[in-house]
Amino acid sequence: MPKTTTTFSGTAATGAAMSGAAISISCTKGSGSATTAANGSYSASLTDVTLPCALKATSADGNTVLYSVTTPSATASTSQTANITPLTQLLVAKLAGTDPASFFANLNAAASSVTAASVSSAQTAVLNILSNAGVNVANVGDLLVGALVPATSSSSGNAYDVALDALAGVLRSSGTSLKELSTAVASSDATPASITTMLAPAASTCTGLKSGQYHALDKSLATITEAAQLVTVDAAKLTIALNSGTFALTDAGNCHFTSSVADFYFAKSGVGVAVPTDNKVPVVLVPSQKTAVSEFAGTWNILWYGNHDVNSSTQGVGYAVQTRNAGGAVTYGADCAALDACLPWADGINDQDWTDGNGGSHHGRDTVIAGDASSTWWVDGYGTRLFPFKNGEGKLVVFVLGKNSDSNGLGTMARQSATSLPVVNQVDKFWDFTVVGGAVSGSPTDTTMTIQTVDAATSSYTRKRGSDGRVDGFTINKPRDGLRYKPAGSSVLNDGITTVNYRAAIVMPLGIGISVSGVPDGRDSFGISVTHP
Repeated sequence: MPKTTTTFSGTAATGAAMSGAAISISCTKGSGSATTAANGSYSASLTDVTLPCALKATSADGNTVLYSVTTPSATASTSQTANITPLTQLLVAKLAGTDPASFFANLNAAASSVTAASVSSAQTAVLNILSNAGVNVANVGDLLVGALVPATSSSSGNAYDVALDALAGVLRSSGTSLKELSTAVASSDATPASITTMLAPAASTCTGLKSGQYHALDKSLATITEAAQLVTVDAAKLTIALNSGTFALTDAGNCHFTSSVADFYFAKSGVGVAVPTDNKVPVVLVPSQKTAVSEFAGTWNILWYGNHDVNSSTQGVGYAVQTRNAGGAVTYGADCAALDACLPWADGINDQDWTDGNGGSHHGRDTVIAGDASSTWWVDGYGTRLFPFKNGEGKLVVFVLGKNSDSNGLGTMARQSATSLPVVNQVDKFWDFTVVGGAVSGSPTDTTMTIQTVDAATSSYTRKRGSDGRVDGFTINKPRDGLRYKPAGSSVLNDGITTVNYRAAIVMPLGIGISVSGVPDGRDSFGISVTHP
C-alpha cells in the first residue's frame, strides 16, 4: 500500500516577506524542509508523517527565528497550511505554555495537547491580549491558515500583514522584544492588563518609563486620597502630570530622570521610585492595572515601613505573614521579628476578630477587601489601600498604603515562593536608596554587584560591589521562602587596607526589578533597590 504524501504550505513573514528563509518541519512522526520564495511562500511534500507538526522559519541572515504549528487533522490528510509569523509564534507560546523553541524541540511530549479546540482557544486569547494592548488585529482572520499577503515595494499587504506591522510598531515603541512578549503570553499568571502595561509606549532610552496612569504612593501626605494620587506619564514627551501641574523630565541615564519637583527611577517592569526635592520622602509609582480580588489568594510575605499610627513619630520596619482566600479575606496572620519564628494571630471573641502577636487587634473589617470602581486598587475596612501590580510575565506584588489609626506607612506584599541561587559572575545593576526618618538619606547610589561564589549546600552566595570592592553574602529563603538574609559582617575594600562594617538585613525581592529591605531588629532603616540596564 503506497504511503500518503502530505503537502505543507504557507507564508513566512514578519510584516515584510521572509525571502530565502529556511523552513523546518518537525512532526510527531517525520520531518522535512523547504526554502521560501521572494514573497515568503513555501511548499514541501512529506511522506508518511503523523500530525501534529511544528514549524520553524529561520531568516536568510539567521537573525530571525519564528515558529508555528499545523491545525490538527487526520494523519492521512494530504494538505496542511501553516503561516509562520510573529502572531503564530505567540499562538504557539499560548498553546504550549512555554518557549516556542522548546515546543518545537520537544513536540512529541506536547503533541497530545495540540487539538483543534486548544489551537482555537490559544488564537482567541492572543488576539484578545493584543487588541486590549491597542494592536490592530481586526479582520486578521485565522492566524495559521488565513490569507497572508506581505507588502512589497510595489504593493500593499492585506489585513494580516497590517496586523503584523501594527505588532512590530507596538514592540518597537514599548522596547519589548518578541521573545519577551512570547514569554509573557506563555505565562499562565499573565493577564491582558499586565501585558498591556508591558506593551505601553516607553521612553526611547528607558523601557521602564511607560506612558499611562500611575498610582503615586506618598506616605508623607495627610490623607489617604492625597497620599495615593493618580498621575499621568507621557513617555514620548517626557512629562509627568501631577495634581500640582505638568513637569518636564530630563534623562540623566540608567532610567533616572530629573525634574524641578523630584528625581525619578524606573525598573523595566514600569514600577518607579520618586525622590521629591523638598522632603525626600520616597514615593512609589505603581502602573494602574485592573486586578481581580481572587488574585489575592495565597500566602504572602509582608515588609512594612512607617509609624504605628498617624499620631506616632517613631518609624521602623515590620515583618509579617498573611494568608488570604479567593475572596480577599485573611485566614491566617502572624507577626515576625528577626530570624525568630513568627507569632500567629490568635482567635478573638469570634471568627471576625484577631489578635496579632504583639497584642494588637485586627477586626473582621480589616480582613475583607473591597475594590474601587476601576478595580486598580482595593481597600480594607480601616481604609488601608492595596495596589496590586503584575509584570509582563505575571509576577504579582501588592503595595500597601496606610493612613489610619492602625498604621501609617508603606508596605509591600510578595507571595511566599522559594527563590533560586544566582550564578557566578552574574552582574546586577541597581539604584540603592537608604531611608531613615522617613526620608532618603543622601543621594541614591548607582550600584553594581558581581556574584563571586555560590554554595548550593548552604543556599548561600557572596557578591562584590564594583565601586569599592566590598564583599557581603546572603542566604536565600531565610528566614522564610522568598526572602534572603545578610548577616552583619565586615569587608576589606579594594585598597587592601580599609575595612568597613555592614549591618544585617532581610531583603524581599519583589521579582519586578524592585527589592525592599530592613534590618532584622526593626529599627528605622529601610532600603529600596531599583534595577536598571
